[in-house]
Amino acid sequence: MIVFNADDLALLGDVDIRSVRNAMGPSGSKPIRSFKALPTDRDDERAYANPVDALDWLSGRRGFKCGRLDADWVNAGIPSTGSLAALGAVAGMMFWLNGQTTEKMAEKLGWDVGQTRAWTRGEGLDPFAAKRVAEAAGLDSKEYSKQIAKLLKKEN
Repeated sequence: MIVFNADDLALLGDVDIRSVRNAMGPSGSKPIRSFKALPTDRDDERAYANPVDALDWLSGRRGFKCGRLDADWVNAGIPSTGSLAALGAVAGMMFWLNGQTTEKMAEKLGWDVGQTRAWTRGEGLDPFAAKRVAEAAGLDSKEYSKQIAKLLKKEN
C-alpha cells in the first residue's frame, strides 16, 4: 500500500505543511482521513493519509503537477482487479492524475460531488453506471463494467 504523510503531501501539492495538517483528521470530517503509524513503523506519532483521499485532495491544489496516467496501462489491469474499492478509485485516479478534480468528474457525469466521491471510494458501484463512469474517465467501459458486475456477483 502506498501511504503519504503530511510532509509528503505538502511537497507534492506545493503547499505549507499547516494546510495539509488542517485537511487531515481521523474522523472523516476532514477532506483527508488519516490513520496512526503503521505497526512496523518506529515513529508512533506519525499520521498517514488515506491514499485515495490524498490524491483527491491533491488534485485540487494548483501546485500539484503529475504526469499522465495511461488508460491502456490501467485497462490492462482491470480484469485482474479483485476489489470494488480499487475499481472505484481507478476511475478517480484517471481524473486526479490527469489534471482534473472530483468536481470536474462529477460535472462530466452529471452527478453531485458526494455521489462521485462515494464512487471513487468503492461505494454505490453498479455495472450500468460503470459504463458511463469508464467512458468519462477514458477507460474500457465494457471491461470496467464486466469486472464490477463480476465482483458484485461474488459479494452476493
